[in-house]
Amino acid sequence: ERFAGVPVWGLDLPVTGYYGFPATADGIVKVGHHGPGVTRRLRMRTVSDAVVEKFRGFFRGAIPELAGARIAKTRVCFYCDAPDGRFLVDRVPGHERLVVAAGGSGHGFKFAPVIGELIAAVVTDEDHPARMATQWRDAAPGVDAARASAVDDDGKSG
Repeated sequence: ERFAGVPVWGLDLPVTGYYGFPATADGIVKVGHHGPGVTRRLRMRTVSDAVVEKFRGFFRGAIPELAGARIAKTRVCFYCDAPDGRFLVDRVPGHERLVVAAGGSGHGFKFAPVIGELIAAVVTDEDHPARMATQWRDAAPGVDAARASAVDDDGKSG
């Protein structure tokens, strides 16, 4: 009931990775975590005990009422984005005929009108204002803290 009027929220999202949605009519608060994730097989949809404990630990400090709440359901959401959170739209170094457009699966749909123009510009070697921001990069300087470490299925940080 306390969370019924709370809008979509993110608690220092670049650092914590936690976000949520208003409570449903049944009082369920949907909470997600945007972070580095782990490598999984598609059929592995369960959330490990280590990840649940990390979730509870965060909420003990941020929203204590949620720290001990009954968990109605968990699942792993599959999507891939670049380690630095930016799109990658460029020719692959050493393979100039190959263009890659990636890095936005979790939120890429809302950028479709812009990203399509960018992809076309890369393929046709034309200028586009976003080309520098989406060019090929091997390292990811500026990775936000929420993506800086992962907890694998054994609870180990990586």
